[in-house]
Amino acid sequence: MARDYNRKNISRNKPSSSRPFLLMILFFIAGYLTALLFDPESLGQWVSRQTASLENKKVAKKKNLPQPQEERPKPKFEFYTLLTNEHHASKALPTPPVVNPAPAKPASIPQTVEHKESKTVVSTKSESKEHYVIQVASFKSRQDAERLKATLILQGFDVHLKEVIQANSHWYRVLIGPYPDRKKAENAKAVIARTEHVMGIIRKQDT
Repeated sequence: MARDYNRKNISRNKPSSSRPFLLMILFFIAGYLTALLFDPESLGQWVSRQTASLENKKVAKKKNLPQPQEERPKPKFEFYTLLTNEHHASKALPTPPVVNPAPAKPASIPQTVEHKESKTVVSTKSESKEHYVIQVASFKSRQDAERLKATLILQGFDVHLKEVIQANSHWYRVLIGPYPDRKKAENAKAVIARTEHVMGIIRKQDT
């Protein structure tokens, strides 16, 4: 029983020796901290570090902010100013004096003298010109007359037929022309006699 009691006392006395050691460590740490806090150099370094960190944060925020766009120059409307300047300039110019033009003299109208000319009207009676034809032949049969007419037309003559009643019988005359005068009719008659061997008769064209 006595042995066990002594062991318990020994175990209880061990923690009491470690307490002063812990207190010394705490006092040492507290003194070190107070020395650091009240050291002016360490305080200045700490303050400078804090201010530098704050400035760096501000610069970083400014960099992250979107940069404002440059304002474009606004167009200047000079049209109104030009108009106003012209208006003032026109007012400043002196107005020219109004000159009344002299009345124009009436132009002298030339007097026209009418000359009445007596016109003599000569009444001329138009003389009727006679035309002539050449009678080449005369047939009782119309077919014979048409046959000769075709032959002469092929030779280039102006040929036509004329029906005449004589002694209760019908005759078909083959005529060439008309010609404006007797001379041309005689020339045509000579050509027909030479080419067709026919002696024609010159007649006046019936009106």
